[in-house]
Amino acid sequence: MKKRILTLSLALVLLVGLIAVPGTAGAVNGPDVLMCFLLDSSGSINDAEWGIMLDGLKAAVNDANIMPRDGSLQICIVQFGSAAAEELGPTIVNDANVPTIIAAINAINKDDGCTALGAGINQAVSTMMTGNSAIFDDPDVWKVINVATDGVPNTYPTGWPNPTGGTTTCGSEATGMAYAENRVTAAISAGIDELDVEGIGTTAAQNTWMAEDIVVPDGPGGVSGWIVTDISPNYPPRPPAVGFVRVCDDFEDYQAAIAQKLTLILKGQLSLDPPTATNLVGEQHCVTATLLDGALDPLEGETVNFTVSGANSASGSNTTDSNGEAVFCYTGTNTGLDTIVASWYDEVSTQTLESNTVEKTWNRKPPPPPPTEVGGTILPTNKFMLLTPLLALGILLAAWGTFILRRRRAQS
Repeated sequence: MKKRILTLSLALVLLVGLIAVPGTAGAVNGPDVLMCFLLDSSGSINDAEWGIMLDGLKAAVNDANIMPRDGSLQICIVQFGSAAAEELGPTIVNDANVPTIIAAINAINKDDGCTALGAGINQAVSTMMTGNSAIFDDPDVWKVINVATDGVPNTYPTGWPNPTGGTTTCGSEATGMAYAENRVTAAISAGIDELDVEGIGTTAAQNTWMAEDIVVPDGPGGVSGWIVTDISPNYPPRPPAVGFVRVCDDFEDYQAAIAQKLTLILKGQLSLDPPTATNLVGEQHCVTATLLDGALDPLEGETVNFTVSGANSASGSNTTDSNGEAVFCYTGTNTGLDTIVASWYDEVSTQTLESNTVEKTWNRKPPPPPPTEVGGTILPTNKFMLLTPLLALGILLAAWGTFILRRRRAQS
């Protein structure tokens, strides 16, 4: 099973429009992931902010642990301001192409103007498909569009929803949003598997709209995508809401989140359950690790390692099943708090993926239950305790009888 990657987002998101660079042939078996980075270059983003985005992209491209160079990834770039423009055609990321990609990033000219997100989605799909049908039509290739924007669209074809020509109108956010939603539906029909968004300084209302109507595969009218302010082993969440909106307070935050998000995308996710539990000392406790790839498909036959620290120490490993799950059990001998974490070494990125940390509390065995009061009389709950008074009385009577018999014999 090919390892598909969720949405190389933030970092690549920073790709603002690269000057067209000729695509090159991929690995022998072709790429696993085709990503188009759709970058907002509208006038509300200043030159300094634009530069931060580009710097983050170049850092990601230059780091082979973030952006693989084995032919498994093909990227393209589209920017959108008042209009949309292809800046980089589908290009395999490998050692030979990295210098060319970096040079293209350095040569990007910012568009400015309005915010034509709908036109950008159209152009992204077209760029991914044109001259690239063998890859785009391959069902095993995970096709992703990643949007970086600081607001909602306000540009649409003149006369929309019944366009009268090829010109565009800028001004109405409501109409621009409706047009973008329509283009998302068209992108899904064309074969796009996922569409994520990085909202930079966006409002809560804007983030909600993007989560509900832009992210894929839920799409317009579907299940709302997730809105997250941080990336951890538990994000992005599992289906049905695979798409998500990553909120950034500002461009500095956006740049800092790039490597974090790209690492998650490239390596998938490892989660550990249950998050908390309480057991008695001497009992066995089990946790389940779930390993998914970037497309949130389970990874089978992978070795997951477990480490317990705290009141008790333990370690072990297990192999994931067809559901990507591996179970680890241990018995606590000391009271107190344990923390448990799972890890998996990814041979593709040569990095170790760690799960969320879960907690286990160990308590001593409770004392026997108290006596139960029945009808005003306290009756012990232990049956043996019920016989104790009778046995004591019998012993006393036997002793008294023996004493009397010996005394009579002595008198006679």
